[in-house]
Amino acid sequence: MNKQIAIVLLGDSNYDARVLNMANSLINHGYFVDIIHNGFGLQPFCNNKLNTNMIALKFNGILKYLEWNIKLFYFFKKKHYDKIISSDLYSLPSLCCSIKKTCIIYDSREIFSELAAHKHNPLKKKFNKYVEKKCLPFVSNIMTSAHSDEKYLQHLNLM
Repeated sequence: MNKQIAIVLLGDSNYDARVLNMANSLINHGYFVDIIHNGFGLQPFCNNKLNTNMIALKFNGILKYLEWNIKLFYFFKKKHYDKIISSDLYSLPSLCCSIKKTCIIYDSREIFSELAAHKHNPLKKKFNKYVEKKCLPFVSNIMTSAHSDEKYLQHLNLM
């Protein structure tokens, strides 16, 4: 039986080439892939075997992240996957809280707590560091695209 994999991101998968390429690669290797995102719910043009689940959000700011995690928590209470790939840090809290026996993979395309956008906002930086510290120990595997990201995570004893 083919394994079912979910790719989760807070964003629109239709405009995320990395997520679409990953999904297509997994499909080409025989996996069933669902993308769970908060985009417009359009079917990506890349592969008609790809299933998308759009989770609509009503709020902005900090409430958007809270709403996203609450809705993800309940989504994964109802649906089972063999592996779940979190394509952003913002999806990890609900995955780490709601899923006990599923392999969670974190696609660390960047270190969210070290983003330049957070340089002048120490509260966001501190919050992201807290999420990294609390959630990453529950992750089975971490993918990085830069050696510097890997070294940073190793320094935190997370890899």
